[in-house]
Amino acid sequence: MSLSVPRPSSDHQRIALKSACRAAIRRAGGLEAFAVASRVGKSTLQRDCSPDHPAAFLALDVALDLDLDAGAPLIAGALAEAQGWRLVSASDHAGTACSPSSPPCVSAALLAVAREIGDVVPSVMGALADGRFTAAERAQALAEIDELLAPLYALRGAIHRHEPKTPASLDRGS
Repeated sequence: MSLSVPRPSSDHQRIALKSACRAAIRRAGGLEAFAVASRVGKSTLQRDCSPDHPAAFLALDVALDLDLDAGAPLIAGALAEAQGWRLVSASDHAGTACSPSSPPCVSAALLAVAREIGDVVPSVMGALADGRFTAAERAQALAEIDELLAPLYALRGAIHRHEPKTPASLDRGS
């Protein structure tokens, strides 16, 4: 009899990974279709995605290939969520066509954040009115927060790209 070593991940988190794996398989065209494009066979994929095999999981490179074939980071997203993180697409916050030194670019990004905050605050405050979150209130608040992430990243990018002009009197090079 072997003793089980405590793991940092929970059964619930590992089941979520298996669920994400099965969803990615469906989205990638099914088990047989993905097996053709994978370095592992159908039986390995079936075992690694099955809740009936709690100790078997996809290798990281196979999970990456599966997410790419699925067209969405379903498995990577489940991994991130298990650790308290949320994935945000780089294209969602790649910035705008503003010039790098354009203050209006920063202002526009800030206004987008303010609009989304305007959705987050009432959602959270409404849920807190009775001192607890229902499942629906929690889902709504998390969805509103998720919608806030892209404008926040856009604002961060706009500020990062913004290079302040140095007044000529302070420029020691002239």
